[in-house]
Amino acid sequence: MTGDIKNYLYTLFPKLSIEERREIIAYLKDMNLNSDTGFKDIISEIQKKRYSSGFFCPHCASIKVVRFGSYRSRQRYLCKSCKKTFTDLSSTALHYIHNKEKFFNAAKLMLNGHTLSQTAQIVKVSIPTAFNWRHKILENLHNLEDDSLSGIVEA
Repeated sequence: MTGDIKNYLYTLFPKLSIEERREIIAYLKDMNLNSDTGFKDIISEIQKKRYSSGFFCPHCASIKVVRFGSYRSRQRYLCKSCKKTFTDLSSTALHYIHNKEKFFNAAKLMLNGHTLSQTAQIVKVSIPTAFNWRHKILENLHNLEDDSLSGIVEA
């Protein structure tokens, strides 16, 4: 947001009614939610972290991998050991997600405490889709291991 618009909103905001303020806040939150400026960065960050120690097959962990065309505009790979194909997002929460931007928006809403109905309505997906996405997110959060709280606890 540029400084001129921000200053204008600061001077205008106190003059608005409570309902008008709520509408503007909801509009700005929706604008921020629908911006996909960080989406490509998130995908590349996932790729960097996943393959930081070298490229490998997610099925058998072999490093004998070659490029093998593309699938839905993503680079496809072939493992020479197990002969299975995969993309850089295989075996991740984003695998089989057709609209990844909506998935990230649903994840943000879930982490902000929205209900399934609210998430489905805001992201414009069905409730079963929002339910499945929520479980994918929760499963991946559960799979994160926090080593900072490991060991024997004494009281």
